[in-house]
Amino acid sequence: MIFQSHCRAAMSSLIFERRMRADEADESYSQDPQVRSVFRAMAWAYRESLSRDQLEKLLEDLPSGHPLEKPLLVYLIQVHGNTIEQSDLNYAVTQNRSGERVEELTMAVAEEWRQEGRQEGRQEGRQKGRQEAKASDLLRLIERKFGSQAKRLYKERVEKASLEQLDHWFDRAIDAARVENVFAED
Repeated sequence: MIFQSHCRAAMSSLIFERRMRADEADESYSQDPQVRSVFRAMAWAYRESLSRDQLEKLLEDLPSGHPLEKPLLVYLIQVHGNTIEQSDLNYAVTQNRSGERVEELTMAVAEEWRQEGRQEGRQEGRQKGRQEAKASDLLRLIERKFGSQAKRLYKERVEKASLEQLDHWFDRAIDAARVENVFAED
C-alpha cells in the first residue's frame, strides 16, 4: 500500500508537471528506489537499446521478490525484445538476485521470449497465408480469363510476389485484354 501511494504521487509529479526523459539523472525520477526503478524502465523505453549495465541498474533498486519484479522484466522484453539479448537480461538477473529467485525470473524471461516468438510466428503465418490466398486468386483469374497456359507461364512469378504487387496485378488483370499487360512494367 505504501508503495502504491508512492507510485501515485511520483507519477503525478512526473507525468503531469513534466515529461520523463531517458537522459535525466535517476534521482529526478523519485527518491524512493523502488519507484525510481519503475520510472527508469518507463523512461528508458524510448532508448533504442539497453546495455547490460542498464539492465542491471533497473533491477538493482527493486528488492528481490517485489511484486513488480516480473512485470518489469516482461515490460522490458515487450519494449526492447528486439534490441536486447536474452543473455544480457539473464546476466542482470543473476547479478541482482540469488538462488531460486534467479531460476524463477530466468524462466519468466524465457517464457516471455517464447511468447514473443510465437506471436511473431503467428503474424508471419497470417501474412504468408494472405499472400498465398491472393496469389491463388490471381492465378485463378488469369486461368479463367487467359487460359491455363498463361497461368503456368506466370505461376512462379505470382507465387513469389509481395501482397502489394499481387493487388496491383489483380486490378490490372480485371481490365487487361492480354496477360502480358497484367505483368508489364509501369
